[in-house]
Amino acid sequence: MNFDIKEMLNFLFNKNDIKLTEVQEKIDNINNKKNVLILSSCGSGKTEVAYYLSKVWGDKFIYALPMKTLANSICDRLNKYEEKLNGLSNSNYKWTIQHSGISGDKFLSNKMSVATIDQVLSGYLAIGVQSFIRGKNVVNSDLVFDEIQLFEPGKMLKTTICMLDSLFKQGNRFCIMTATMPKSLIEFLSNRYDMEVIITQKPSVESRMINLSYVDKLSLKDIESFNNKQIIICNTQKEQIDIYNQIENKERVILLNNKLVQDDRELVEKEVIKYFGKDSNDNNKILISTQILEAGFDISAPKVYSSLCPIDNLVQRDGRCSRWGGKGNLIVFEGDCSIYRGDELKSICMNTLKYIKENNGIEFNWDIQKKWIDDILSDYYSNELTEYSIKQFKNSLKDGNSNTLIRQVETVNLIVLNDVENINKIDFYRMSVPIHIGVLEKLSKTNRIFTLDRNVVKEDKFHNFMWGGTYIINGIDCKYDLCGFRYEENCKATTFDFHLGFSEKHIINNYDYKEESWLIHALNVKNIFEIKLLKNNRVGFSKEQILRYSYIAGLHDLGKLTIAWQNYIGL
Repeated sequence: MNFDIKEMLNFLFNKNDIKLTEVQEKIDNINNKKNVLILSSCGSGKTEVAYYLSKVWGDKFIYALPMKTLANSICDRLNKYEEKLNGLSNSNYKWTIQHSGISGDKFLSNKMSVATIDQVLSGYLAIGVQSFIRGKNVVNSDLVFDEIQLFEPGKMLKTTICMLDSLFKQGNRFCIMTATMPKSLIEFLSNRYDMEVIITQKPSVESRMINLSYVDKLSLKDIESFNNKQIIICNTQKEQIDIYNQIENKERVILLNNKLVQDDRELVEKEVIKYFGKDSNDNNKILISTQILEAGFDISAPKVYSSLCPIDNLVQRDGRCSRWGGKGNLIVFEGDCSIYRGDELKSICMNTLKYIKENNGIEFNWDIQKKWIDDILSDYYSNELTEYSIKQFKNSLKDGNSNTLIRQVETVNLIVLNDVENINKIDFYRMSVPIHIGVLEKLSKTNRIFTLDRNVVKEDKFHNFMWGGTYIINGIDCKYDLCGFRYEENCKATTFDFHLGFSEKHIINNYDYKEESWLIHALNVKNIFEIKLLKNNRVGFSKEQILRYSYIAGLHDLGKLTIAWQNYIGL
C-alpha cells in the first residue's frame, strides 16, 4: 500500500484532513517489520489501526476475536472499508468470517479472514475434522488479536502464547490489542516477542468525563424518572429478567442476550444501533443487556448501570457511557457475581468493589483505569503466566482437548420442535439457542430429546449428551419470548423457525464432498500438499523433505481401508 494511515482514513471517511487519534498517529512511526502491542482506551480507533496493518503487511491476514458478536460486527466494518478500497484499485477483495454460528471460510483460506480465537487455536492444534487444513492457513498468516483481555488466562491465553512462540520463531507478524492490560502482562509479552509497544497517554475523547459511583441496590424510581437513554448491563439472564419485570413502562425497554435465536438477535441488534448508535436521536429507551454488550457495539448512553464485575470488564462497560464525549454516569450495583467462578476471580471482584467504594464519585478517566488495572490484576497475571507453568502447559497441547486448551464448553445448541413425531434431519438446520448442559438435563425429565447421529435422527438420553452438540426437544417446561429462551416449569415454547432464506436446496448446494476412489484421493492429496508446501515453504524444507511429507499426507486415510473401520461406518 502506497499511502499512510491518514491518507487511508481520509479516503475511507471522505475527509480532507481527518484528525488522527493518538494510537493512529503512533502506528505510522513504528518498525512495521516488528510485532505490535497496543494498549489504548475504548473507542480510540484500534480497529482502523488493525485494518491499516493488514494493508501494510500485505500478506495473508487473520483478525482473531474472542466472541461471535465481535467477529460479526468487525467483519461488517472491515468489508465496508474494503469495498471503498476496491473501488480505488479495481479489485474485488472481501473479508470472510468463520465461527461456530457462521461458516463462511471454514479453512480460513481467504486472503483476509475474521474468526473467533477458538477457530484459530483449534486449527493450530488440529482439533476437529480436517482442522489441519485450517491450521496450515493459520501458520501461514499474519494475525491481529483483539480484545485479548477476554482470553481466559489459564487456558485460552496460555494456548495463544504457545502458538505465538511457534509463529514468532517462524517469522509471522502479529498485533495484540486491548484497552485493559496490566504492566506485568505488557512486559511479559513485549519482551517475549520483541514487540513495538504503543500505550496511549491521552483519552480517546478529550471532552469526555465519566463519574463512577456505587449503590447497593438499583433504584427503579431513578431509572424510570430519567427521561434519556440508559443502559443496564447485567451479569446473568435471570438478573436481566428480574430488572425488566420491575420496570412499569415495558415499551421503553430493549432486551439483548445470547439466548435469542439468530434472526431475532439480529433484529434486536438493529434496534440497539437505531436508538443507541452514533447516529441515533435523543430518546428515552432503556437497554437491558447481559455482558455480551461489553465489546463490539459502537453505542452510547449518558447513564450506564453495571452489575459488579472485575475491573477489566468494568473498563469495557465504561466504554458504552458517553462514548463520543460529554458527561456521563457509570453506576455499579451489587448484582449477581456468580458467573465469576474461582477464588481468583471472586477476589478480583471484591478488590474492584473496594476501589470503587473507597473512591465513590471519582472521575473514571484513562489514567485511573490503567492504575486500577495494574493494582488489581498484575499479581493475578504474574502468578498465572510463569515460564514453568507455560512449559508444563505445552506438554498438554498434544492431548488436543479443546475444553482443556481453549475454553470449557458447557453448552449445547437447543432447537424446539413441538411435532417431534415427524422429525427429520432437515429440522436440525432450524435456528438454535446455546444453553448450559445442566438446563438440558432438567429438560430431559419432561421432554423427548433427539440428536443427529451419523446423519440418522435418534432419540437420546442425558447420559449420552455431548458438550457442543445440537439437540431437539418438544418444548415442555421452557419458555421463549423477548427475554430469550429459559427453563420455566408449566410453560411450553413454540417451534423454532428455520433461518430466513433457508431451503433444503441450500444445504445440498453447500455439500462439501464428492465420492472418489481411495487411490485417486490419495494422489490428489499428495499433489495438492506438495504444491502448497512448495508455495508456502516458510519453514525451509528441502525438496526431498517436501516430497516425503507429501507422500505421507497422501497416505493419511490408509487406516480407513480396514474391514473394521468400514463396518463401523456402515459400509
